[in-house]
Parts: sequence; structure tokens; C-alpha cells
Amino acid sequence: MGQMSSQTGSYLREWKTWIDGQDALLEHTKDELFQSKKKVGVTKIRLGNVTEAHNVLIEATAATQNQVKEFVEELVSLALQSVFGIEYSFILEFHERRGQVELEPIIMWQQEPRSPRDEVGGGVVDVASFALRLVLWALSAKRSSPVFILDEPFKFVSKDMTDAIAAMLKSVADLLGIQIIMVSHDDGLIAAADRSWTVTKKGDVSVVEMNQ
Repeated sequence: MGQMSSQTGSYLREWKTWIDGQDALLEHTKDELFQSKKKVGVTKIRLGNVTEAHNVLIEATAATQNQVKEFVEELVSLALQSVFGIEYSFILEFHERRGQVELEPIIMWQQEPRSPRDEVGGGVVDVASFALRLVLWALSAKRSSPVFILDEPFKFVSKDMTDAIAAMLKSVADLLGIQIIMVSHDDGLIAAADRSWTVTKKGDVSVVEMNQ
């Protein structure tokens, strides 16, 4: 009986030692779990910050896109309407394709979209292209000198629209503070210019004369 009690006491001591070891392991596990939860919490906060920053960036980008869109549309529409009437306007549409934002220029006639490539005349495209060239300059971070040298930029515009073209050029030049130097054979545009010169070729020599 005494031997059995001695064995039982030995088993109990071993069992207690094992339980104590398990308790220590459990406490260690709890501590690791607590630390892991803290790390997860910090990660969630950081992820939340990144997500929030990303959302803010998207909103800022969208706001910038809208500002640029409005500026481009207003200026090009102004040029078109100055020449061809209020039936014309210009819009830009943003499309996300293959993870990139693409722009589609659309000329509107009587509030109906027209393809610049296929559905409007060359004169309309000339005016829109001219206005877009100025817009790109105006939006550039580092602008070149505000002087534009152009060679027959409105060659497809009907001659009966010369006065409208001249008025549009003056309006846009005043609006953006630019100077336009242009080669033209249109007598109406030449007469409307602030200053003009005539270049004639005599033999192998080009003679430049200022018009009165």
C-alpha cells in the first residue's frame, strides 16, 4: 500500500510538472497571439491609410481630369462657335482601357456627336486642331515662348468664313496672351492682321515688303 502511494505521488508530481509546462506554453501562446493581433491591427491601420490615400489620389486625379476637361472643351468650343456658330461644340470623353485612361475627342453638332475623322468637314477639323494646339501649350508645365508660327492652318475653311476666322484668332490671342505669325494666301486674313508682309520671289531672291 505504501509502495502504491509512493508511485501515485510520483505520477502526481510528473502530472503537475507536465501541467505546469502546458500552462507556461499556453501563456506563451497567448502572448504570441496578443502580439500577432497587435501586428494585424497595425497592418489594418496601415492598409486603411494606404486605401484612404489611394482613394484621395483617385479623387484628386478625377478632379484634375475634370478641370482639364472643362478648360479644353471651353476653349475648343469657343473657337468652333466663333467660326461656325453655336450649333458646334467640343467634348472630351475619358475611357479606361487596359488599365490606362484614354481620351476621345468628339465634335458635337446640334448636340449630336460627330466623328472628327469621318463626319465633319476639313474646315471644322482645321479650327479644332488649331485650338487644341493652343490648349496643349496652355496646359504645359514649362511653356515655350507665346509665339506661334503657322503655315496655312485654315486651308480647308471656306473663304466666306474669313471674317469669322480673323475674329476667332483675335479672341483666342487676347484670351491666352499669345502672338500668332501665320503664312496665308487669304487676302481677308492678311487684311485683318495687325501687321503683314508680302513675300515675292524675284529670280533667286525673296523680297519681303511690309504692307501698309
